[in-house]
Parts: sequence; C-alpha cells; structure tokens
Amino acid sequence: MWLSQAQQLNLTDTTSQRSSLFLEQLPETLTPKETALLPNYPNPFNPETWIPYQLAKDANVALHIYAVNGTLVRTLALGYQAAVGIRTVVVPRIGMVRMNSVNAWRVQCISIHIQQVISLLRVRC
Repeated sequence: MWLSQAQQLNLTDTTSQRSSLFLEQLPETLTPKETALLPNYPNPFNPETWIPYQLAKDANVALHIYAVNGTLVRTLALGYQAAVGIRTVVVPRIGMVRMNSVNAWRVQCISIHIQQVISLLRVRC
C-alpha cells in the first residue's frame, strides 16, 4: 500500500527515490528466512507462557502441546497467518503442566512440523 502510494507521487528527488527503494525492500527484511519455533518465556510454572514462532511462508498454523507421555494436551488453531516477523501465542498454564515433567510444543504449518521440548524442574530452597 505504502509503496504504490509513493510511486503514484512520482517524485524525482533523491530522498523520495531512496524512500521508494526502502519500501520495495522492506518485505524481504521482515519475512523470516526459515520457519522456527523459538524458546518460550517465561517458564510454564507461571500463570501463562508465551511461545514465539516465525514463518518463512504464509500458512495455516496450529500449536499442539504434548505431555511427557506423548498425550496431546491441547491444540490451538491459530488460523491463516502471513510470514511477517515473529509472532507469539500466549498459553495459559491451566491443565497443562505438572511439576518435574517434560512437555513439548509443536507448531504445524501446512506440511511443516517443528517441535521443541521443554523440561520443567522446580527447585525448592
């Protein structure tokens, strides 16, 4: 949208031309090179945890959360999303985590599956 508006102005000064060039290249810098599941924050002992991820291509996205025994605990259908920057899904702790366990997150984007395993160890002093 911004690029087409800038081009319609048809300005010839150097600053305007540089700005148009910047707008042309902007989508390339915002689109991640690979689909990735990033480390969650804060740890799932908190009331909620944020799970960041990035998409290399636009896709339908679903987040699957598994218990240590491989049982599916929760699925969040996140819908169709554009591949722009880092996105985050907030997951409440309710019914998801047990003390001293391992859970796994998996983001599914069409045919791409990325999994991250997290260990949950609570140390009491």
